[in-house]
Amino acid sequence: MRALVEKGVLQHSSLKDALAFRLSHEFGSVFMPPQNWSIIFKQAYNRGDCDLEELACLDLISIKEMDHACDKLFTPFMFFKGFKSVQAHRVGHTLWKEGRKDIARLIQSRVTELYAVDIHPAAKLGKGIVLDHATGVVIGETAVVGDNCYFLHGVTLGGNGKASGDRHPKIGNNVVLGCNSTVLGNIVVGHGSKAGAGAVIVRPIPGGSTAVGFPSRIIFPRHSQHDYCI
Repeated sequence: MRALVEKGVLQHSSLKDALAFRLSHEFGSVFMPPQNWSIIFKQAYNRGDCDLEELACLDLISIKEMDHACDKLFTPFMFFKGFKSVQAHRVGHTLWKEGRKDIARLIQSRVTELYAVDIHPAAKLGKGIVLDHATGVVIGETAVVGDNCYFLHGVTLGGNGKASGDRHPKIGNNVVLGCNSTVLGNIVVGHGSKAGAGAVIVRPIPGGSTAVGFPSRIIFPRHSQHDYCI
């Protein structure tokens, strides 16, 4: 492990340099070598108008706090594909906003190939995002995810059949979405809400609620006005 730690962490002067190195070498292929990817990632991390390094720090801290399988910050940085997927998306999102949409889509494509995570580069993710296990996570173009959200594998933030326009969910802060849960359409999942494994949500969820089942129903808080199918 010594060579891995030295090349992946210790030889770099900052977290952003280490991230650029790590991602570029995983993204490299015969079609686009690591050197080309390194230029793209370094340019993004050295921009003055958005601090991707700070967001990466907040994501690492959230993983350490929320994921009981994480024993130290080194672990997600080197090995968790959920963390790497989010960091690559943040770079792609920055490029998308600049109008460099082809490169942003290329990043999305490589993340899908490497990590089995499909996040559209236009989707907006808050800080402190945790994709635990991450496999099969899909987040659509107009989706918005708040801060400190925890998604397990197989989560889908999808459309409701509209061909265009604002058609994907808006997820509040501190939301937990269980494995294989699905949220469809331009609906709001309120702050502090939870969705159980396999829940299918097609109507808004009030903040602080817990929804389960297919079609999903709210089981917490246990008041009659909230005990309905959504």
